[in-house]
Amino acid sequence: MSAFDSKIRLVTGAGSGIGRAMAVAFAKSGARVVVCDVNEESAHRTAAGIGDAALAMAADIGGMGRTARGLPGGADPAGQC
Repeated sequence: MSAFDSKIRLVTGAGSGIGRAMAVAFAKSGARVVVCDVNEESAHRTAAGIGDAALAMAADIGGMGRTARGLPGGADPAGQC
């Protein structure tokens, strides 16, 4: 059993590079992954590569306080994985 089984990880910058590598690694370790990137198309490509354990979303968290505004009001993105 992995430390990430049944866990949910939100990875920012997951559309490419280190963020993508982290999202893939978390998923391979049993986590469900919310793949966030400012580029929605890149986020969807990463999530598609991961499969059913991933949910893609576009979010710009470049400034303080933006994270909550990137999530749909009242939504539980992890419940959609």
